[in-house]
Amino acid sequence: MHGRWFATETSWACSTQTAMLYLAVSDTADPRSTWHIFQLSFNELPDYPALAVSSDKVVLSANLFPFSGSGAPGCFANSFDRGVFGAIDLAPLLATPSSPGTFTYSGQYFNGFSWRPAGDPTSSTVYAVAENVAGVGGGVLSGSVSGTQAAKNLTFSTPYDLTAAGKAAAFALPPAPEQQGSPATIAGAVDERPTDAVWAGGHLWFVATAPCTPSGDTQARDCVRLVELGTGTATPTVQQDFEIADSGFDDFMGAIGVSGVGALIVVFSQSSPTSFVTTYSRVQEPGAATATLGAPLRIEQGLGTYAGTRWGDYVLLSRDPAEPTAIWQADEYPTAGGGWATTVSQLLVAATYVALPSPARILDTRAAVGLSGPFVDHRPRTFQVTGRGGVPAGAVAITGNLTVTGQQAAGYVSLTPTPLTSPPTSTLNFPLKDNRANGVTTPLGLGGTLSATYVGGGAASSTQLVFDVTGYFVPALAGTTYTPLPPARILDTRSSLGLAGPFVAGVPRAFAVAGRGGVPDGAVAVTGNLTVVGQNAAGYVSLTTQSTSTPGTSTLNFPLGDIRANGVTMALGTGADLGKIWATFISGSPGTTTQLVFDVTGSYVAGPSGLRYVPLTPVRALDTRSGNGLVGPFADHVPRALAVAGRVNIPAAATAVTTNVTVVGQDAAGYVSVTVGPEADPCTSTLNFPLADIRANNAAAPLGDGTTVPACSTVAPAKGTLSATYAAGTSGSTTQLVIDVTGFFIPASF
Repeated sequence: MHGRWFATETSWACSTQTAMLYLAVSDTADPRSTWHIFQLSFNELPDYPALAVSSDKVVLSANLFPFSGSGAPGCFANSFDRGVFGAIDLAPLLATPSSPGTFTYSGQYFNGFSWRPAGDPTSSTVYAVAENVAGVGGGVLSGSVSGTQAAKNLTFSTPYDLTAAGKAAAFALPPAPEQQGSPATIAGAVDERPTDAVWAGGHLWFVATAPCTPSGDTQARDCVRLVELGTGTATPTVQQDFEIADSGFDDFMGAIGVSGVGALIVVFSQSSPTSFVTTYSRVQEPGAATATLGAPLRIEQGLGTYAGTRWGDYVLLSRDPAEPTAIWQADEYPTAGGGWATTVSQLLVAATYVALPSPARILDTRAAVGLSGPFVDHRPRTFQVTGRGGVPAGAVAITGNLTVTGQQAAGYVSLTPTPLTSPPTSTLNFPLKDNRANGVTTPLGLGGTLSATYVGGGAASSTQLVFDVTGYFVPALAGTTYTPLPPARILDTRSSLGLAGPFVAGVPRAFAVAGRGGVPDGAVAVTGNLTVVGQNAAGYVSLTTQSTSTPGTSTLNFPLGDIRANGVTMALGTGADLGKIWATFISGSPGTTTQLVFDVTGSYVAGPSGLRYVPLTPVRALDTRSGNGLVGPFADHVPRALAVAGRVNIPAAATAVTTNVTVVGQDAAGYVSVTVGPEADPCTSTLNFPLADIRANNAAAPLGDGTTVPACSTVAPAKGTLSATYAAGTSGSTTQLVIDVTGFFIPASF
């Protein structure tokens, strides 16, 4: 939310019968950074606080309980007085004044119990639900607040009772959940109140614990009730109202969230007479049928019988302000000693891939496509991706090709989901006077945008940028899944592999991909590495799905006398070109030629059999210069393994990663090969480079499984590792290596 984290906390003093409601706001998108704290005084206890953030305000709510004496802990009455539901203007909170401070709070008091507000940074209005404790007992109340104090138009709607209107069933008291051991139930563990709410895209969702009899069961259980309300009409309408119900189990204390790309996530506790209380999550992906959720994923296993008399009150979900696909959850679980502990974790929704039938140019600053005018040193700029070039709204990441041209100084460009003046990772490194490209797999920011920063030779330096998109990832059931492959060479025109003889300028040629190098016949897209060698003129190569002598996009740009490679992710041809890739060499001189090499590293197929993708804000996993990952440079023909899974936000279940590999400080020309296992004499190459050139290339890299020996290796690599080898023409030569990770692949069932 606005690149910040928000949190609430309550404290009270029995001796003075006063209480404080605190609001904490982080100074950055990193919750480990500094925070500023604001406070609001009450003469009643503000219990069960909740907050929501909109485009212009923060809404806070709480249940107020009156003080009844001075002795702790029973210094307040166990009787609900009223609910408070109020707003604070956002702008002063983001200005980070001295901490602690007070804030101006404009509140309303209602009969609603446990108001759960829900907002979104794209809208001013905050919606909320509560339990009606007057009128129709247990009715579902909804309300909203719009406007700001500064504009003097802050408006609270009159609460609307959906139960009284016949639109929604009332809240109902659930039974005490059962658990393994003694006590066999958790007395007073839960009640019927709404426990969480979220609003996105004109829809308000809330959850509560409700009694129900699951299918196949014979008794009432705790069930997590999920209700979706449409907020686009004068009064809310019920879109979905269903339950998470499991025969023989109690499901209770739910929380709900929507990721930045529309995936609905529910976290809840589950127990039974034969199991301890355990935390689970379930997801409703965009495009899924109503009233359905994906299979449960266990988050935290309970360790013992809970000896207390309440459970929870708090289970929370919050969207990550830096990772559009991520939600953070906090929930309780029982410890082995009968107490409780809190588990906090990041939940990421995996995506499937859709390859575009043809690459599409969505940025060319030379021609004012996407953005107008060159990038200037250390000035990030953002361009829209979704809704252009065939990329739909809801895409979380894209594949494509970034090209630099017309640079006034050597440097690098970094692609990031949010604008960064001094980015910690790089995407494309380049010298002066060199049109250079690099394939990318990169996450998108909120709203489907991508940011780029040029880091060059000073404030006056600038460069033009071009970006061609080749496909996108969506967190939906539709799309294709990925199978990583040990790198396999399927084209080498020097040795007549795939095609015989060099490419001639302006003459497109096709080579077969499906059915070769481990790529199945039904593959619709591949990842790979394209290398140019032996060119007798500068120019570029364009990979396409159809024959064209005048391609509108480029894949690999190169000068004369430079062996150069670029990673690609692209669709395969269809119809008469089924399973093929077309390549065209373009130069300024007719009749010139070049040799081409293509190594395939993975394939995409329709259906759930392969892996799904989770994009990450780029993170550095290896920098041998600083000892990050591995210490010291790579030596000629000495393979080294890098632990990836379990580091830098990559889970142990990851089986492949998308990377950007950069070579720097080499003392001899050569190449680097990124492989599954250690290869002293690699069968393929990833990044070719001359002397004194900081150079990068994109690579989709499978990780070792701990048991399989790759074809060009002699040992099984350790699980969750990748290997790299530097091959040079001079024995004893060395190079430093940098690897940035932009995402990972996990099994579809994870």
